[in-house]
Amino acid sequence: MASAADRNGVVGVWGSGFSAGEEISIVIASESGNSPVGSARANGAGAFSITMTVTVADGVYSLWAIGSRGTEATAPLIVGDPK
Repeated sequence: MASAADRNGVVGVWGSGFSAGEEISIVIASESGNSPVGSARANGAGAFSITMTVTVADGVYSLWAIGSRGTEATAPLIVGDPK
């Protein structure tokens, strides 16, 4: 899941279902391609939480959490006024 990005681009992202200790890459997918925006490590229960800053235009994006062991999760990300 992801919170809506605030006016400074700060967004909270959290998820679960990963393996304990799995490295996770956070990626924004848009019409112009995929951009890595952060990383995290799953805790012992397979969950993660990260606060990061994104620098993309206002809109609705797909946010992917891609684990090093093949686990994936996705959530919508709203930045600014998506119109």
